[in-house]
Amino acid sequence: MEQSNTPAWMQDESVQKIDKAKLEFLNSCFAAMQGKEKDKKALMAVLSTQIKNARQKGLQFTPEEMNIAVNAIKKGGTPESNKQIDDILSGKIKKPF
Repeated sequence: MEQSNTPAWMQDESVQKIDKAKLEFLNSCFAAMQGKEKDKKALMAVLSTQIKNARQKGLQFTPEEMNIAVNAIKKGGTPESNKQIDDILSGKIKKPF
């Protein structure tokens, strides 16, 4: 991965111990969700597809890996995107799994 094309959250020191394939997968998830923040139905469709893709690739995240990655992503997020992440994680937006 080229440094210039790598999102800031993926360069965060806290995520460096997480497998690069997992980080790239999370990055593709967030890229796929861009523009769907206001449409919860579209967002859930994207998440459902991404979760299926993760299972097919055999990607599993430990709770610690998810917490580290989410915190790194939220560092550079907008208040709206961070609220959406919090809503998904807290169950306010129904998870597709």
